[in-house]
Parts: sequence; structure tokens; C-alpha cells
Amino acid sequence: IKEAFGVDANVCSKDENAYKILHVYVNEIIAQMTIPLVQSLIHKLVEEDYNAVLMYSLSVIPVIQGCNIEAFDVLFQKLILGNSFRSVDNPLDAIKNDDVRLVLDSLQDSYSCLSITCSDVGAYKTDVVQACDDADGADYPMMVGYLPNTDVQEQAKLDRDYMQISMLIELHQYDAAYNTYTMGFYSLQSDKRTYRSLQLLATDPHRFNVPSFAFFLSIITTAMKIMVIPY
Repeated sequence: IKEAFGVDANVCSKDENAYKILHVYVNEIIAQMTIPLVQSLIHKLVEEDYNAVLMYSLSVIPVIQGCNIEAFDVLFQKLILGNSFRSVDNPLDAIKNDDVRLVLDSLQDSYSCLSITCSDVGAYKTDVVQACDDADGADYPMMVGYLPNTDVQEQAKLDRDYMQISMLIELHQYDAAYNTYTMGFYSLQSDKRTYRSLQLLATDPHRFNVPSFAFFLSIITTAMKIMVIPY
């Protein structure tokens, strides 16, 4: 594993950020372990082995909740709460069913939440379930309907950290939420060795150079005083 991911055996004694670097490696290893789970989920879905569909769904879908809530809702409703496409007679015809198509689209839309790609999963039986496309033909993918001039894909993933933290707090997993806040989870730094984190963003000394930050701070401070919230 160390060789496959380029991990220096002595990294812990050489780098003060070793635990942050290890955090990235662990997530990359988990992502690789997720690929056969997703492939098996698609296989069992097409074969209509619904007990296995449920098993693989429970191993994959909960992770998506902290990243893509729309896709999670579809997958949770269709695969965990109920399989409304059970009436399909021929397993291979199931892929033509609207529910199954919706499930597959939602699952493929969530690959980045699982830190995997379309090429990682590939196509199922060549053309029964075609591989999705990681690229959209543009230098930088569209974001909320706009085409950015520079590559800000990783910075934009900080939104996912926020969603992850919100989910973990709701589940009372405060230590995990704190770790996500301090070490990050989705947004890789430019060196690809560590994550940028919401804590880093919130405490960056350069934040005061942003003209709107002082105005934002004054509003938050006033609101907290009105609500008598200690800060």
C-alpha cells in the first residue's frame, strides 16, 4: 500500500504535517476500496438481486449524504426505503426502467463525492451501463451556471466540507466534525498532499485584506451581541 500510494515509510518522523498527509492517503485508500462496491452495486441492480442491492447500498449511499443531498435522496428512497422497479421481468430490461435510469444517473453524479471517477468504475458489460464522462469539454467545468476563468474546482469543494460537518453534527459525531473542520476532507491543496480546511479559511490572516470581510464581521458581531451568544 505504501508503494502504491507513494508513501514514505519515514514520513511521520520527517514532516510536522505528517498526520495531515496521512489523512489524505487514508481517504485515497478508502476511495479505491469503494470502487468495487459501486461496481457490485450496479451489477446487482441490473441482475435484480435486491438483497445484495440493499447490502451494497448501505455501504455506499450514506457517504453521499454529506456531499450531494439531491442524489442521496433519490438513492435512499429508491434503493434503501423501497425498490419500485422490482416488477421488471427481464433483469437486463431493468436498465430501461425510468427508476433504474434515475438511480444510475444519481449514482454516477455522486462519484466525486466518493472521490472516484467515471473511468475508475468504467462501463458495465460494455454497453448495458455505459461509463459516464468525467470531462465536459471545457477547460474548467461550469459552476452554478457560470464558466470560471481559472481552475477553482478544489476551492469549491469546501462547500462539501460544510455539508459533511453539518451531517456529522446532526449525528452527534462531534469529534469527526471537528476533524473535518480542522483537517479538511474534500478540497485538496495545490500540492495534493494535504487538504485545505474551513479552519484555515476562517483563521487566515489575509482575510482582513478582503474589503467585504470587515463589513461581514461587523454584522456577525452585532447579531451575536443581540442574541447574547458568547464568542
